[in-house]
Amino acid sequence: TGLAPMIQIIREYMYYVTERHPSLLKGIQTPTLNLLYAAEEEADLAYISFLQGLQTEYPKIFRFHSVLNSPPLGWTEGVGFITKDMIKEKLVFPPQDDQLIVMCGPPIFEKIMTKNLDSLGFAPELYYGYS
Repeated sequence: TGLAPMIQIIREYMYYVTERHPSLLKGIQTPTLNLLYAAEEEADLAYISFLQGLQTEYPKIFRFHSVLNSPPLGWTEGVGFITKDMIKEKLVFPPQDDQLIVMCGPPIFEKIMTKNLDSLGFAPELYYGYS
């Protein structure tokens, strides 16, 4: 799944900030690690308890947003595909030189995301795709 490499990145980043360099926490005003997590349906969402726990324990560092293509009745999070508006609202925008967007998923997902990021002004060196 596309989430497995992201979990490794999240764990390493959280360890780096909370254990190795806790002084970094003092200057954080908004979450520095944001995850847009897209899946077909709710049953496809893995690691939800882990992600919710991190978001609850470290709201200044981490937040995530789920997006489902086929949501159940009453779903209150994102619906459909990750759009330019979601990128602008949920990730850091406008593009900044000190950020990196990492995407992981099927080739068509990465192709669409790359097109959206390009059109929003993200330079190619500001994003990376695991294929």
